[in-house]
Amino acid sequence: MVETLTFILISIPTMILLGLRHALDVDHITAIDNLVRLHNSTRKSQLIGAGFSLGHMISVLAEMILIIYFIGSITRVDQLSFWGGVIGAIALGVIGAINIYSMKKWGKTGSAILASKILARIGVMKPFSSALIAGMVFGLGFDTATQISAITLSAVASATLGVQVALVLAGFFAAGMVPLDTLDSYILRYAFSRIFDTRAFRFMAYSLSGAALTVAAVASYETITNSEILPDITGSVLAVTIIVVSFGYAYAARKRRIVNSNGAGSASQIKNKRQNDGEDERLLP
Repeated sequence: MVETLTFILISIPTMILLGLRHALDVDHITAIDNLVRLHNSTRKSQLIGAGFSLGHMISVLAEMILIIYFIGSITRVDQLSFWGGVIGAIALGVIGAINIYSMKKWGKTGSAILASKILARIGVMKPFSSALIAGMVFGLGFDTATQISAITLSAVASATLGVQVALVLAGFFAAGMVPLDTLDSYILRYAFSRIFDTRAFRFMAYSLSGAALTVAAVASYETITNSEILPDITGSVLAVTIIVVSFGYAYAARKRRIVNSNGAGSASQIKNKRQNDGEDERLLP
């Protein structure tokens, strides 16, 4: 009884931390970023993070149940992770490739046009629904160490404490992942609405998509060759760095425009004052 309680007390915070860490993986950040821009940063897109995370969790739960009930041994996780990793990497690469193509062909409004003219007219592809489906697709791949760790830990729990405990642990994994993904979409929606139609926005779109393609290619190679080239945190660091640099550039450009505008306004005021002074002098006897 004491050992069981100890295992639960250790596992619960571990699963929450794994969920938080998983929400910071590059696949989550890139997918939420693309989906927010796809739906043109509308009010409903605030829920994209929650939809993506819930869809992701549905797939994770399905994978856990598959392992627990049909495989019966956690030694098979590595075999599943091979093909799952390939699926996750391909999905991430496709999203990046589509985004780069749309930005090149239609410019800054490519994704917005696609969403407003096509997807928005299809009921299942509303912001929340499309994010839910995207999350489920990403969740089909055992594409990150945190996801594999969570599934393995739940499998261990099912073998020692029962399936119910494993599902409870999965719930705590979701408790860490869903809020952070939701926060991502709120922050990105608010931020993107302020930098649309700017050079910083285009830079961020290209850079995030390029990072996604790079990470996907490296992840595929690592999965196929069973090697490790980049640390797991590389994708997250790249995504966060690109976003911070983009908004920093946008802020600096905005300040520069304000200064230039004020300077132009002052010059115009001086010119008008001189003209008025000249007219006053001509009116004097």
